[in-house]
Amino acid sequence: MDDTWEHLIAALDAWGTAAEIAPGRIAVTRPDGKPATIVMTPEEYDEMLAITGRSPEAGVQDVIGSLHRLGAGQRFAVYGQYRLESSTQDTLPGIADALPPGTRGEWSTGTGRAG
Repeated sequence: MDDTWEHLIAALDAWGTAAEIAPGRIAVTRPDGKPATIVMTPEEYDEMLAITGRSPEAGVQDVIGSLHRLGAGQRFAVYGQYRLESSTQDTLPGIADALPPGTRGEWSTGTGRAG
């Protein structure tokens, strides 16, 4: 297992309680007692650190910040676009999920004309 991944789990366990419960899933109990699940693989965590230029320690603080930002009903911190996103489910909705039924997207050239 990756050293940065092990460091993340150990640091989260020191902050609250944490354990990897399945590949790409870390169950966390925050210090305030609220449960959360991080949905991110070791490779995604390494990618997040590399893209953002963060050290492993700064990466841990980013993950903890993501857990602090979980809103009411949000129990999941899901990897997406080099960061963790708050979610009520263990996946993030896709763009198609956000569009009303029957809606289709269009590309724009930036000139006001569809392209």
